[in-house]
This record gives sequence, C-alpha cells and structure tokens, in this order.
Amino acid sequence: MDDRRILENVDGNVHASVLKIAREFEMGFEAVAKIPLPAVTLFGSARVHEGHPAYEAARTTGRLFAEAGWSVITGGGPGVIEAANRRPRSHRRPAPRRAPPPPRRVRRP
Repeated sequence: MDDRRILENVDGNVHASVLKIAREFEMGFEAVAKIPLPAVTLFGSARVHEGHPAYEAARTTGRLFAEAGWSVITGGGPGVIEAANRRPRSHRRPAPRRAPPPPRRVRRP
C-alpha cells in the first residue's frame, strides 16, 4: 500500500495498513536472504539504449560479475538494468522468486 492509499484509508484502520506494509518488507528481506552469495546490485538509467556507452559498460560489468560467480541483482527494466542482465545463459543463476503483488484495494466512492 502506498502512502496515498494510507492517507485515503476510509475505514480508519491505519494499524492494519501498517502491519501489511511491515509484512511486505519482511517478505522482501526473506527473498533477498535467499540470493546466493557473493552478490552485487547494479543500478542505472532506464533512458539509455543498446549501443550507448553506459549500456555497453553495464552489459560487460554484469557479464564479468556473473563469470566470476557472483549473483547479479537488478530491478529488471530497460536501459542499464536490462544490459546488466544480458549475459550468457551459462552464467545465470536462478532468480529468487518474488512474492506476488498485494491485492489492489477498491476505492470507495
């Protein structure tokens, strides 16, 4: 639940909303704990495309970490993050299973 939905909460049960958020954090930390070590996280712009120097550098960096036996963690997405994930299949480790997104709440009129 994002901040806006907490503020728009009409049933008045902020405590339940906070507990739900805490559980989502807990599930995230549990997923991260399952990632094989050593591991590295790569961040970067989503606005660069294949052929851009930053894209190519991220692709090389992700490949080199994978070849060295590291888990490469990214957020998915286009640009630098996509490039870091593009490495030979022989150097990929299974990605940790992500928890399904929480159900969306229906806004009351």
